Amino acid sequence: MDYITFAEKIFSNIRTRQTQLNEIIIGEGVKDWPTYQNLLGQMKSLDHVEQELKDLLDKLESNESNSTRILQKEKK
Repeated sequence: MDYITFAEKIFSNIRTRQTQLNEIIIGEGVKDWPTYQNLLGQMKSLDHVEQELKDLLDKLESNESNSTRILQKEKK
């Protein structure tokens, strides 16, 4: 499994959980304030992980692009 497939699976899992949390907050309602705070904390954590993964993939893509350019220059 390459890192793109791995990342897509992680993004899918994150979005699935975000949807579940939204349904709990909006649809079912929450029983009390601590539960609400916990759910929001989970949402923030998922947002953070998603952004970190996107940033990492951007860095990997940039590094691959730079490596390709260097290799092309060396061949000339």
